[in-house]
Amino acid sequence: MINSQKVHIIAAQNRWFYHHKYLFTPLVGAKSHFFANLETELEGFAPENRSIVQFEEIEQQPKLIQGGQMKGYQVRRT
Repeated sequence: MINSQKVHIIAAQNRWFYHHKYLFTPLVGAKSHFFANLETELEGFAPENRSIVQFEEIEQQPKLIQGGQMKGYQVRRT
């Protein structure tokens, strides 16, 4: 069970890296095969499994978070 969870986490990390490759390409260099290998790996996934979960700002503290106050960078104050 732990290994299957790890596989899902690594796949999510790889999708995130590939989606944000424009940030990392200058750091790894043009000769690096990192993103080419990620692209090859992602080609084996179904299209619905290639997407990433988009960031969603929250405007109020979730009710499940109790005993503290979220910081300004964690929740958008209106």
